[in-house]
Amino acid sequence: MATEQDDIIVLPLDYRMNAKLLDAGDGNDIVTDVSEKGHIIKGGKGNDIITVKAGNNILLDGEGDDALYGGDGDDILISTGGNVTLAAGKGNNIIFINQLNGYVTIINNGGKDTIILQDKRIADYQIVDHNGNRSYLSADGLSGILIEDYDQQNVVINAAIGQGETLNNRQLDSLIDFIAAFDSNGENGSIDLMTYLPNFNIDLDFSVATTI
Repeated sequence: MATEQDDIIVLPLDYRMNAKLLDAGDGNDIVTDVSEKGHIIKGGKGNDIITVKAGNNILLDGEGDDALYGGDGDDILISTGGNVTLAAGKGNNIIFINQLNGYVTIINNGGKDTIILQDKRIADYQIVDHNGNRSYLSADGLSGILIEDYDQQNVVINAAIGQGETLNNRQLDSLIDFIAAFDSNGENGSIDLMTYLPNFNIDLDFSVATTI
């Protein structure tokens, strides 16, 4: 389905992949999932746009400047670096930002969004600008997070504190593959990214959440 070129991939209504995971691979790809079945979609290298309509999905960016758009289900959006747009939909969503090294724009579209920051510099993050319903967080001025339509009733920002250790992108990529294999026989309606971390012997404690 996916190639190393620039792909346009559409998963139609009620379509269920034999494998739970779609890896868009290299290239500047556009992936649109209207199946409403709940999938795991990885952007890979390139500047990718991934959009889902409904279902409970996990969306992972890759190397490049990507945009991830959640749907009406409970989605997990994961950013591993670069300049990224993360727009969760109407649902109870998790937005996981791993080792921020670019500029991330988060758009709240009416759902309940929990933003989790995993970064060794987490103690340095602060809201450096707040204007109406827009907030900007930064630790060094070279990277940051812009939250559009910020509503404290709908958006919770947590710091994931992990005993001085962070989850590198290779581990995170392996974790997504593990989840896809583990959950290949059913819909991932109950998938919780944090549930799978102990299987990788990673010393992270997501139960200790410091609200910024």
